[in-house]
Amino acid sequence: MTLQLNQALKGSLTLTARGRLAIDDVADLYENDDYLARRKAQTAYEQERPAYWTTATYHDQRACQLQIVVHEMPLPRALKFAYKLGDYIAALDRLIPLNEQAAIAMTVQYAEYGVWRDVEELLARRYARRRS
Repeated sequence: MTLQLNQALKGSLTLTARGRLAIDDVADLYENDDYLARRKAQTAYEQERPAYWTTATYHDQRACQLQIVVHEMPLPRALKFAYKLGDYIAALDRLIPLNEQAAIAMTVQYAEYGVWRDVEELLARRYARRRS
């Protein structure tokens, strides 16, 4: 199912359909579907706000919490909320941007911590499974 998003983006699907395919693809790729996270990401995607997924499974409570709260507050605040005094770079490494808005927010946040990531590199996480 992972190739569907790339094909869909070239077609004339609605924003909602593209969002669903994007989420279906990453949930399938990372084997970590979650109803609440799916609903939050879908809503953000449909409203053209930053939308995220995670590489984590339900065993990583902080990463899964970040996946939810990042849709409720700005990324810097969500990181501090979910990871308190934790490793924010590792937390960012667990996120998958579902759209360009999210990738841009992540590049800015990485830069705050002295790490360079570009938008294309981050968006590639949607297609290539990373170790979690």
